Amino acid sequence: MENKKYYSINEACAHIGVGKSTFRTMMTRPGFPLVRVSPRRIVIPADLLDAWMEAETERQSNMRG
Repeated sequence: MENKKYYSINEACAHIGVGKSTFRTMMTRPGFPLVRVSPRRIVIPADLLDAWMEAETERQSNMRG
């Protein structure tokens, strides 16, 4: 995938390898990076999505011990 500043929901799903329903669940977590451009349009900043994924991975690995 080309370097983009913002992903649509479909692009973000493809970027991190999850389905749309899983991604929509992820969007409800505190601190999830999204920008509501209009009532029906959401974009996800690419750099913030990557940083959030790294932080979540670290948080979950710390929970396991």
